[in-house]
Amino acid sequence: MSKPNLGARLLQARMQLAVDTAPATKPLPDYVNFQLARLRLLHDLPFRYLVPDARLLPDESARFFTLDEAWLAKLVTGALSAAGSGSRERARAEAAAGEATERSAQLRYSVRKVSLGRTKFELAVGADKDVAPGTVSGMLLRSRLVSQWPNFALRAWTTTDKRTIPDGVDPAGLEEKRPELVVPILRMERLAPSVMLALFDGVPRMFWLEEPHGAVQFGLTKERNSFELELRDEQGRETATKIDVPMRLGGQLKGVVDINGLAMKIDQERPLGVKRGSAGLAMQLLRAPARQRFEN
Repeated sequence: MSKPNLGARLLQARMQLAVDTAPATKPLPDYVNFQLARLRLLHDLPFRYLVPDARLLPDESARFFTLDEAWLAKLVTGALSAAGSGSRERARAEAAAGEATERSAQLRYSVRKVSLGRTKFELAVGADKDVAPGTVSGMLLRSRLVSQWPNFALRAWTTTDKRTIPDGVDPAGLEEKRPELVVPILRMERLAPSVMLALFDGVPRMFWLEEPHGAVQFGLTKERNSFELELRDEQGRETATKIDVPMRLGGQLKGVVDINGLAMKIDQERPLGVKRGSAGLAMQLLRAPARQRFEN
């Protein structure tokens, strides 16, 4: 028979005595709960706590996860215990942890609104008291996309059904018409020039990454050692017709498009009936911002 652990029993007795003799714990101020809510969204947390080994997040990769509610509760308790390590301080932290955990979980919806200036702190803390906390999921992205396109758009959806969310649908219009399909973003922040963290209120079934919509882009599609162009109709809508892009022969520069030859090829497939000018050629070369889907 193993001997009783006297040290553990003594510590338990001291903790119980501290709980019995400690004064009643008052509710924490809203600004403290708000800071705990930021902590629950991994603000001010060392990056090595999220990715302990760089090999877990290599270049040009994305990782998806959910936050462990029990781990977050311990995180809140640990933050409350930072003021002291005595038995009385620990007892007070344990007594306040339950309500603080629940309140900070409700306030997590306000953290992004306040940081973006969409609402004031006083209004935010009074609006979310009846919100039921749920699962928080997230995505870590390490890519040149983060540094080269800092204003790219990220959206999360509750379904992968392409009949509900077609590839070419306008996401802003869809969000307005079908808000139940949207998984709200709780946090979206660049942690490093090429690393981005996003947290969501729920577990999305699909993510969209989109290049910024603020500029007109022209481009071709590369297929092995050649380039293709997907043609558009007279209204600018994409079609299934593709042509090989002719390149200039000889010369010192390689990979230069033969513009006259390209215009002739386009006219053979989709004639305008009039001379094709720069606007007609530009319409065919116009490329919408790229969109990458990640499905669960």
